[in-house]
Amino acid sequence: MTQSFRLENIGLINRDKKLSFKFNGTIYHGYEGDTLASALIANGIHLIGRSFKYHRPRGFFGAGVDEPYAIVQLYRNGETEPNIKATEQELFEGLEATSVNCWPSVNFDIGAINNFLKVFLPAGFYYKTFMWPKSFWYKVYEPFIRKAAGLGVASTKHDKERYEHKYEYCDLLIAGSGPSGLASAYAAAKNGARVILAEDKARFGGTLLTSDVNIGNQSGKEWADGIISELNEMPNVIVRNRSQVFGYYDHNMLVMSERISDHLPKTKKFHPKQRLWYIRAKEVLISSGSIERPLVFGNNDTPGVMLSSAAKEYLKVYGVLVGKKPLIFTNNDSGYETAIEFKKNGVEPVILDTRKEPQSEIIDEAKNLGINIKSSYVVVAAQGYKKVKSADIAKISDDKTQLGTIENITCDCICVSGFWTPTIHLASQSGNKTQFNEKIDAFVPGVSKQNEKTLGAANGVYTLEETLKSSFDTGHELSKKITNNDNKISFPGVVEKKSTLHDKFWCVPLPQGKNYKRFLDFQNDVAVSDIEIALKEGYRSIEHVKRYTTLGMATDQGKTSNLNGLQLVSDIENKVVPAVGHTTFRPPYTPVSIGAIVGREVGKHSKPTRKSPIHSWHEKNNAVFVDAGVWLRPRYYKQGNETLFEGSKREAKNVRLNVGVCDVTTLGKIDIKGPDAAELLNRVYTNAWLKLPVGKARYGVMLREDGIVMDDGTTTRI
Repeated sequence: MTQSFRLENIGLINRDKKLSFKFNGTIYHGYEGDTLASALIANGIHLIGRSFKYHRPRGFFGAGVDEPYAIVQLYRNGETEPNIKATEQELFEGLEATSVNCWPSVNFDIGAINNFLKVFLPAGFYYKTFMWPKSFWYKVYEPFIRKAAGLGVASTKHDKERYEHKYEYCDLLIAGSGPSGLASAYAAAKNGARVILAEDKARFGGTLLTSDVNIGNQSGKEWADGIISELNEMPNVIVRNRSQVFGYYDHNMLVMSERISDHLPKTKKFHPKQRLWYIRAKEVLISSGSIERPLVFGNNDTPGVMLSSAAKEYLKVYGVLVGKKPLIFTNNDSGYETAIEFKKNGVEPVILDTRKEPQSEIIDEAKNLGINIKSSYVVVAAQGYKKVKSADIAKISDDKTQLGTIENITCDCICVSGFWTPTIHLASQSGNKTQFNEKIDAFVPGVSKQNEKTLGAANGVYTLEETLKSSFDTGHELSKKITNNDNKISFPGVVEKKSTLHDKFWCVPLPQGKNYKRFLDFQNDVAVSDIEIALKEGYRSIEHVKRYTTLGMATDQGKTSNLNGLQLVSDIENKVVPAVGHTTFRPPYTPVSIGAIVGREVGKHSKPTRKSPIHSWHEKNNAVFVDAGVWLRPRYYKQGNETLFEGSKREAKNVRLNVGVCDVTTLGKIDIKGPDAAELLNRVYTNAWLKLPVGKARYGVMLREDGIVMDDGTTTRI
């Protein structure tokens, strides 16, 4: 099959290396540097799976970690792995993937009957449905819930791959290699600081790879490549791609998942598949960027509806068109950038802008290119089942409450841009007290609890010049405080197009007589009507609304859904968004494999067999062993065909009538001396040891540093 949506001579892929792969049993081709998502789109494949609750057709929405539903089952080197984002999985020769949550196939899914029964499956239906009759729980409800839960299928086979843990220390850990990450890392490294720069994707540069900007007379990509090249040569810098900093914990300890071999057909000999890094940093700079917000309208989950920034990334990075008749629906200037890229590559886009008469450099460029722009227009609903075929559009009133005459226009994709949401997950996990920024209608980091700062778009700063300047300054100042050096980097000149204000509008009203589903959370099938039901039923706390509707749960963790959900609650409750608050951002930021978390502590490496000094005597006397902690201890001594009960009864009788011997050589003995001995025990045990009198003994339970019970024992105060 030809790659009919692939452009020639554009993108960062290696066209000299063609790769074959399978999706749902059919062989396709892509190139080295593709993701599974970009390769499928290049081949005209947009239907990738089915939604969790209603089994509605699902396609591609984002181009990276922002992807809520393009999730596949991956087959690699004789093993399978569930819940892989097609937008994050790099293509390799022989890759195999299948759709999830569908049977018998993604094109014909029996579960799609749920979509026709959706009136009976609103938010919270499970709390009411599975209550009675009581006798149904174990034989009907529980088996059904277990079968329906989850998307992919976890393998029950032994994982032959190797996973490692690494412990590292640095002066500055920088999460993200966009403009703010590169600038701060470069300034700090040149000033002598020990720096770790982590990037989730295979390529460094973030938005510099797709933005039409100039830095120091270089394109954004050229400047990024130059900075990375220099950083790689510095002995005080560790640069890692395919590495996601996913959790921020106490004492400035962060955890990073490095995917070393996931992009290869087979893990190299003596190499791990993945490595988990535990990093303690004096300072942390979060440059995680922003995620484009969706606009909410009827059937906005139809395959072919995607983020405008994702469409631009597929075009500029992978040389792939997401459609040949694109409709751009936007409330800000970002949508125009995508439309301009389409136009430059021979595709005629149509722009619907919710704003009345916006003016900016970017809009002027679009007008000069002859792009069809409809101001004060909205998409009312996408039309098409397995792929967008057209869109119902209408003019909207100035107060955004009334729709004009609805007309239908032909299109094969709808690229949406509802402005940008700073990625505050790591900052929030650190204990940062976030605050609402009225200018951008989103939460940004506020008061820091630990030694962390957030830079650039993650802090709500959307101009390149301001981002670079503040990032160079921050990297220099923090490194100066640590190293006492004062080597300041000169700031390069920046050329970028200026934008104007976005429209504070995000949800299209329903036309009279229509009951379209308008989705907020694409992964969990949470629609506007579900939030309305939750509030009608008395749920006011955003955390309660989240649990009742499943908004922002699972692997998406609210990346594309959270803010629109908060805005809807605030509108219905007639509150400002800060009064509603936001839900808790829990680690991991993206899914992490159990193998990476466990590392090499499996089998005998996890729990080595320990034998007591008289183990051989136990064996000679037919002992049946049991694992007691890490030790092999005799459970009973079997004679003939005795059962456990019979053998135990015989031994108990022997102890009572004759004698018994107990081997306690496996127990550890620790002698603690000094004036603070009791205080030390207070800090590692749950018991109060300061009150234990001399000459008395007490049983105690010891905890690990994370609060899990580690051991018990008896302590005597001598």
